[in-house]
Amino acid sequence: MCDQTTDTAKGAGPQTSNERTVQTDFKLLHHLGISADDPDVEMALENVQFVFFCKSAKSALRMAEHVGARLENALPYGTEPTNLSNNCTYVLYRVGPVLCVSHGTGEASCLIMLHELTKLLRATSTPLPYYLLVGKCTGLGADPGTIVITTASVSGVLKPYFETFRLGKKVKYASLADQHVVAQLVDICSQMKIKHVKSLTLGTNDYYEGEGRRSDTLCSATEENRKSFFERAQVLGVRNFRTESTCFLAFCERAGIKAAVISVVCLNRLHNEEAKISEHSNTKNEQLLFEVVLRFVSKFTLS
Repeated sequence: MCDQTTDTAKGAGPQTSNERTVQTDFKLLHHLGISADDPDVEMALENVQFVFFCKSAKSALRMAEHVGARLENALPYGTEPTNLSNNCTYVLYRVGPVLCVSHGTGEASCLIMLHELTKLLRATSTPLPYYLLVGKCTGLGADPGTIVITTASVSGVLKPYFETFRLGKKVKYASLADQHVVAQLVDICSQMKIKHVKSLTLGTNDYYEGEGRRSDTLCSATEENRKSFFERAQVLGVRNFRTESTCFLAFCERAGIKAAVISVVCLNRLHNEEAKISEHSNTKNEQLLFEVVLRFVSKFTLS
């Protein structure tokens, strides 16, 4: 467990509520464009068992369509997934026991979705569903097409915690995946006989400079700096980059949510900075990732 320069004690367990929320009972979720006490919303999100977090609205829709096509009775015949959000910032698609949502790019965007969605699901789904961060990533020694299952996410300083500021104080929260979920995802990949790795993931608060990209506008890092940082990360056990992974896992652990991060590599950053695989291969890799998480769902829905 990481050290915490915070007023939250180590080992205090999940934080299931917020005193201010309990007192004032806020219902309007501005960024989702819906109200938590809307009876139609409550009905639409009743008993959600799994939430898949995708970066973009298009990827969330593709995930929802895949679930609808592969999971029996997930959608009425002839219907398409419907976006439940009334705000263009995020999307929410309910398909059977699964909710597919977009979280946007970066920690700030992801945390907004996590806070508002979790507040909503606490009123409609008991217990809280599994949260899976699903999507493409860049590899650090892992080649394109490899499925990476995250055991823990490290920050931009290669420490296993999410660091932020709250009311003038620096706070740190451990960013560990649920190891039981990790084990099941690894088992599914092994059964499917697909290339996969269980490893640490690097998540930062800056897509460009934080991840040492050559394409950053300010050219802030030398090749020597980049090589040294990548080597340190590799020695530690990092095999991929996923910008939102650290804040995602830290939030879920604090909220008492069983969560994991699973990604498919689109390029190995030790070799190049731009994806050179075909659109066909890219789609095939994404579909393979979707199939892994769908089999995870099936382990529960068919049991």
